[in-house]
Amino acid sequence: MLITRLFLIAAGMSLVSSHAISIWEMLPTQEKMGQIMYFFVHLVNQNCASSYTPDCHHVLLVRGLSALVNMGEHTLNKLDPHQRDAQRVIWGAVMGDTWLPLPGTPTPPLLPRPPR
Repeated sequence: MLITRLFLIAAGMSLVSSHAISIWEMLPTQEKMGQIMYFFVHLVNQNCASSYTPDCHHVLLVRGLSALVNMGEHTLNKLDPHQRDAQRVIWGAVMGDTWLPLPGTPTPPLLPRPPR
């Protein structure tokens, strides 16, 4: 009887802890955009630190922030900066189809783009 009770308590606790609601989804849109912009600016700074491109910061920030402003609520919910692999997720979503490596990753040799 005691073993059954312990099993039911353990099963109940695992159900409660496995369905946590993310606080990120409950934040207002402006708060989400502000945190993602802050995170993105740091990624741009990392990328442009070793770049010889003129106006690297300006070009990447204008492109990235204009893409971010046009994102919907559903997309913003996926860009939680506190999730695992957030740098790759946010960089990929904001920069879109631009081929730029994630800051801090080794640059692979250039390969031709596949035809679309």
